[in-house]
Amino acid sequence: MKRPLTTTVVAAALIGLGACATPVPKERPSALRLTPPQEAVWTEDFGDPILRDLLARADLGNLDVKAALARAEQAQAAVALTRSTRTPRIEVGVAGAAGGTSLRRTRHAASPTLEAAYEADLWGRIRQMRTAVDADAAAAAADTIEARRLIAAQTVTAYVAFRAAQQAEASAQRAVAAAARRVDLMRVRTQNGAASNGEVLKAEVVRAEAEAVGREARTEVIAQTLLLEALLGGVRGLELASADLPRLPADADGLSSDAVDHRPEVQAALLRLHAADARRAAAVAAERPQFQIIAALGAPDPAIATLLDVKTLAWALAGTVTQAVVDGGAADARIAAASSEADQAEIAWRKAVVDGWTEMQLAVRREADAAAAVSQASLVDRTARTALQAAERRHREGVIDGVAMADAALAVETAQRALTQAQAQALAARVQSRLATGTGG
Repeated sequence: MKRPLTTTVVAAALIGLGACATPVPKERPSALRLTPPQEAVWTEDFGDPILRDLLARADLGNLDVKAALARAEQAQAAVALTRSTRTPRIEVGVAGAAGGTSLRRTRHAASPTLEAAYEADLWGRIRQMRTAVDADAAAAAADTIEARRLIAAQTVTAYVAFRAAQQAEASAQRAVAAAARRVDLMRVRTQNGAASNGEVLKAEVVRAEAEAVGREARTEVIAQTLLLEALLGGVRGLELASADLPRLPADADGLSSDAVDHRPEVQAALLRLHAADARRAAAVAAERPQFQIIAALGAPDPAIATLLDVKTLAWALAGTVTQAVVDGGAADARIAAASSEADQAEIAWRKAVVDGWTEMQLAVRREADAAAAVSQASLVDRTARTALQAAERRHREGVIDGVAMADAALAVETAQRALTQAQAQALAARVQSRLATGTGG
C-alpha cells in the first residue's frame, strides 16, 4: 500500500524532532556526586595532621553538606530558568491531520510550523525576578559555606573529645593500678593491726571509683568514634592512630563590632532580604501593561488567523498588549504577599545580626574563661606532681610507706584528668569562638 506523501512528510518530521530532543537519562545520578569547591572554609586544625585529614574527609563526605550543595544546585537551576526568559522563545513543529466524509474517502494534510515569541520587559518585572533568583542563589551558596563550617567545627569538637577520653582512659588505668596497690597495702596494715577493716573498705571504694572512671572514658571513646563516623558521611570501622591532645594556640583574636557581618548566616539573611525586595518589585511591575511579540512561520495560532480574517497563512507577525482590569483583588494580594515576605526577611536579617553579635560576645568570654581554667588546672597538676616527687623521696628515706605513695600517685592522676578536661574544654571553646566570629577558615 502506497503511503500518501503528506503522511510521509509528517512521519519524517516527527522522527526528526524526536531525534533532536534532549535525551533524558534513564537513571538519576547519585547525590553522592555532589562535592564542595576545593577552597577550604575551615583551617583551624591545631597543627594536628590526623585532624586535618578528618576535616577534609568530613567536608567531602558529610551528608548535611551534600544536602546544602543540592539546595545550592537547585537555586542555580532557578537562575538559569529565569535567565531563559530574556531570550526569544522559538518553537518548531509539524501540524498534520487526516480525515474524510466517510471511511473510504480520506484526506491528508501537513504543514511545518515555526513560532517565535519575545516579551518586552517594559517595567522591569523580569529583571527584578532575575535579581531575586540571583540573590537566592547567593544565599544558598552562603548556606553551603555555613553548613561546611558547622560540620568542620563539630568534627574538631568530636576529635578533641575523643582524644581527651583516650587520655582519661589511660589515666584511669594507672589510677586503678595505684588504687589496687593501696588496697593490698591497707590489707597488710590491717593484718599488722595498723589499720581497720573500714579503711580497707574505703580503699576498695577508691579503686571502684577509678574503675568507673575508666569505664566512662571507654564509653566516651566509643561515642566520639561513632560521632566522627557519622560526620564523615556514615563510614564504618574508623580507626585513629594514637596521638596526644592538640595544643591550644597562644594567640587570641580581638572582637570587632563589624565581624558579625561576615557570619555566613547573616550574609544569607541579607541576600534573602534583597531577593524578597526584588520579588515585591516584580509583583508591582506585573500589574502594569505587558507587551509580547510573536512571529510565526507556517500555521499560526488560530487567534492570529481570526484577527487577520484568513484561513491559511504562510507567515505572521503579531504584537499583544495586555492589562488586567478586574481581577478580584488578586494583584493587590500578590503585592501584599510579596511585601509580607520582604518584611519577614528583614526581621530575619535583623534577628540574625542580634543573635550573631550575642553569640560572638559569649563565645569570646567563654574562650577566655576556659583559658583561665587551664591555667588553674595546670597549677594543680604541677603541685600534685611536685608532691609525688617529694613522696617518692621520703619513701626512699623510709619516712612514709607505700600507702602514702599510692595516695600521691592517685592525686596526680586526678589532677591530670582535670587538666586534660580543662584543655579539651578550652579547645572546644576556641572552636566555638572561631565558628561564632566567622573565622577559622
